[in-house]
Amino acid sequence: MTCQTADIIILGGGITGCSLAYELKKKKFSIILLEKETVGAAASGRNGGGVRQQNRVPEELPLAMVAVKTWQQMTQELSIDVEYRQNGNLMLILSEDEIAYYKEAVERQKRAGLEVNFLDGKQVRELVPVLSDSIEIFGGTYCPSDGSANPLLVTKALAEKVRKLGVDMREQESVIGVKEKNGKGPSCTINVKTTKGSYESPMVINSAGVGSGKICKMLGFDLPFEVKRSQILVTKAIPPIIKPFVSHPGGYMRQVLNGNLHLGVNSQPVSGYDIRTDISAFGDTTRRYMALFPFMEHLPVIRSWAGLTYWTPDAYPVVGQAPGLENFYLAAGFSGHGFCLGPGVARVLSQVIAGEKPDVDLGCFSWSRFPPGNA
Repeated sequence: MTCQTADIIILGGGITGCSLAYELKKKKFSIILLEKETVGAAASGRNGGGVRQQNRVPEELPLAMVAVKTWQQMTQELSIDVEYRQNGNLMLILSEDEIAYYKEAVERQKRAGLEVNFLDGKQVRELVPVLSDSIEIFGGTYCPSDGSANPLLVTKALAEKVRKLGVDMREQESVIGVKEKNGKGPSCTINVKTTKGSYESPMVINSAGVGSGKICKMLGFDLPFEVKRSQILVTKAIPPIIKPFVSHPGGYMRQVLNGNLHLGVNSQPVSGYDIRTDISAFGDTTRRYMALFPFMEHLPVIRSWAGLTYWTPDAYPVVGQAPGLENFYLAAGFSGHGFCLGPGVARVLSQVIAGEKPDVDLGCFSWSRFPPGNA
């Protein structure tokens, strides 16, 4: 069997993998991308579509800000409308006890250069007039440059673009083996065996989502990832009524361009990689939706979906070189934030790989923050 080669092999055809292929191909690397299903079939196509900067942990905020700059260029660069709109992100404050926390968070984010504001209850209602008058709103935080996009369109548009640029994209190929050759130093090459063939490269980037931990174990790395399930309910389309992406304790919602409301519940642990929707998970959250937005009480839900997300103990991703194996990179464990962050991670990691000064220091995302047995 002939072993096919490229400058870089990317494992995983989600938004991060396809964005990496795009950024690295622009830097003239030859790329083979391997995807076990079809591009965008997993979490990248099964999420709430949020592209958010506000209310990130301090370590993640600079990366989210770089990501948004990348998102702003996406429609033009891909020549496809991926329905990215900067309609703002509003976090509702429903408890008086949360006011001080969110006011401090707003000030911290402003110091980092983000345009974000603390709104009082009256200002929140002006922004979203359909909020119930019977619920006390203690305020909200609002970032006008945040927004959302269509998960069903983005990764497929990226894949189409990189194919045109000459990236060798292989779908329906599961990775069944990864091993290093010629030691672990600069002369090391990495062999990747799939269900359909064999590949070899001086550099491999593992961006395989919930499959990335299994691939890491093939090289002796055991990271403390946890699989969770995110879930969305979709209502019948209605005339435009809610402009920003709205979050609240337990869930989030947005109105998409065709008028449907997407109602999300926070990710929850799941066993067996089950992507079936579990309606019971929406119990308290659905009651809160209807309390906040009484018009929803008789609004039909027409479909649903779920997707699997990969979480680290500290809920932000692992991005960078493997310890002791400098030719193997990981971009995974996004903890439900990969749709927004993926294009930004790809931009910054491609700069690192090309020997350029990165827009953001990735040090805080390194493997080293986990115990030695996990890195």
